[in-house]
Amino acid sequence: MKKCLYICSLIITSCATINIDSRKHHVAHAFGGISTTMKDLAKIGRLYMNKGLWNGKRIVSEEWIKQSTDYNTDNDGYHFNWYNTSWMTEKPEYPGFYAHGIRAQVLYVNPYKHLIMVRFGKRDDTYAFIPYMFELLSNCKAF
Repeated sequence: MKKCLYICSLIITSCATINIDSRKHHVAHAFGGISTTMKDLAKIGRLYMNKGLWNGKRIVSEEWIKQSTDYNTDNDGYHFNWYNTSWMTEKPEYPGFYAHGIRAQVLYVNPYKHLIMVRFGKRDDTYAFIPYMFELLSNCKAF
């Protein structure tokens, strides 16, 4: 937990909270629980897009970034709190990955296109599945 807080303090500039499962053990929620601003969420995307480097300094191992976001069809593309886009369509030429929160908050990263998209919302009953829309947009010829 201390390493997680250290990493967050390097990149997050606004007040943020990380929910914990246990006050005694200070263990972060296994399913998420980060409350932050859209800008700081995009910074987490930047950290992942840059394979664990923040302003030229390694703060997360490149192996962890690769393992957590690698293109894989097991478990509907989900592992280590990230989804890859393998389950959406046949493998796109430039695949991305995303984190998906309650109320359809989405952090989408496409390292091939050097693209980060963030969506905040109050409801998750939208007509479109936001990660799928972001994946389609990022693979358009215009980007």
